[in-house]
Amino acid sequence: MLYTISSKVYNQAVMATQENGTKRAKVTFFIVLMLVALITAAFYYWYNKEYAPLTEPKLEVTLGENERGPVNDAFTDPENPQPDGNDILIYYVDTGNKRKSKEVIGCGDSVVPITVSAYVQNKEDSEKIKTALEILFNQKDQFIGKSGLYNSLYQSDLKLEKVEIVQGIAKLHLVGELKLGGTCDSPRFEQQIQYTVKQFNAVRKAEIFLNNAPLDLSQK
Repeated sequence: MLYTISSKVYNQAVMATQENGTKRAKVTFFIVLMLVALITAAFYYWYNKEYAPLTEPKLEVTLGENERGPVNDAFTDPENPQPDGNDILIYYVDTGNKRKSKEVIGCGDSVVPITVSAYVQNKEDSEKIKTALEILFNQKDQFIGKSGLYNSLYQSDLKLEKVEIVQGIAKLHLVGELKLGGTCDSPRFEQQIQYTVKQFNAVRKAEIFLNNAPLDLSQK
């Protein structure tokens, strides 16, 4: 009789211990899961804010009269495009000015903006310039998607080492190799950079230096 009672008490104690252990395991698992979720969310927020990879151009361009495609509301006035929030305008060349822009650059071309999301809201203009030129310099396609816009920098290997903004002039210190495709590429290259940089409020124009010397495109 005593053995039976002792056995029952023992079994109940074992079951209680197992139940408590199971509950503790569930609570521990839930806590770990919540911690992992919080850490993941915090990392995702930090990464997207500071180091998220820049997106490919969305081809939201001002289209010609007979063309069809996605048009960003920012380009309803093609002569005065206004990016929103984290959007940056990256300028490429409309060879032959097919879109009939009022502002024509050398060889009868014009430049047209494409929007790229780049997480630049609330950053200084110098930081925005660095981001914009990094996008431009990293684009190695000669023609941009279905838009057919030309990229005069596709053969070059350039990096922005430093940018200084002094009285509305952005002094761009570039390093690397500039390789252009012909006489017409000189004004195309310059205006792609000028327009991309001038979109920011603090900048009226850009002065370009390459490998510690003022850039002389007459030799290109």
